Amino acid sequence: MVPAPNDDATRAEDGSPPLSGAAPVSSGQTPSPAASRPQDSSEADAPSFSPIEPGAAMSRVAVEQKLTAAGINLRRGRAEEARQGVNEVLTALPRYAPAHEILGDIEAYLGKYTEACSAYRTALKIEPGRPTAELKLGRTALRATEAAGGFQTLQETSSAPLARTGNSIAAFASAVLPGLGQIMQGAYIKGAVLMGVYCLVNLLILMLPDTKNILQDVSSMLAPKHAAGGATPIGGLFWFLAFVSTVDWLFAVIDAGRGND
Repeated sequence: MVPAPNDDATRAEDGSPPLSGAAPVSSGQTPSPAASRPQDSSEADAPSFSPIEPGAAMSRVAVEQKLTAAGINLRRGRAEEARQGVNEVLTALPRYAPAHEILGDIEAYLGKYTEACSAYRTALKIEPGRPTAELKLGRTALRATEAAGGFQTLQETSSAPLARTGNSIAAFASAVLPGLGQIMQGAYIKGAVLMGVYCLVNLLILMLPDTKNILQDVSSMLAPKHAAGGATPIGGLFWFLAFVSTVDWLFAVIDAGRGND
């Protein structure tokens, strides 16, 4: 098996029976009992060595030693040392699939999922149907998707009810004072304009003589015995300002309820 970051690689370094492929194996040597024993889940993901063409720039023994060391270094967190060993193999054998696969393991360990997927695809291009590379490519592609936006989408979905509740509160705030809900939602300029228009218009309304007459007429209706004369006509300026104030209030409430969409 290839030097993957698992316990068997460490045992091989400590002198106990190594995995098949973790130490140089001659062409006629009989596999050791350790090679035929059942694999655990970490061993099942470990890539196997591929044949090396005769006359290659690096011998099979050297390749296996460097990739074994790279797997051990990666398991111990020394990713750059592992990368250095893999790069040495790839310099001599640029089309050696196991080296590309271990390079993908290094990139995935470092959180570089795009680079890891690229390395696994290269391994599969060189050696189609390579099972460990296919498995790792699927896992890493899923991690890349989650890192790119999967978790963010889940977070946005879970926060949707909270956002609706916040809009309701903002709409209530704008009903009390137009523009206040917009300020709560972070639309400070819009909120300030709505609040300023509402306050200014209502201040002008209070300053109009018609407002005083209206208040007197209301008092007359509530207390008829104090009434003196009929109702006073209301001027057009009063109605205009009242219309502007109403529109400002309605817009502020509806806009805050929609969340400033």
